[in-house]
Amino acid sequence: MKKLVVMKKASDDGSDKDSDETVKSGASKDGDDDDDDD
Repeated sequence: MKKLVVMKKASDDGSDKDSDETVKSGASKDGDDDDDDD
């Protein structure tokens, strides 16, 4: 859900495209950790 919001914001801003990439990487890592915990 959080990822979707970030993606939408980046798409709307457009200039934040680069920022979205960084956030995606962080979110992916966090998700992996959550999966491992589960």
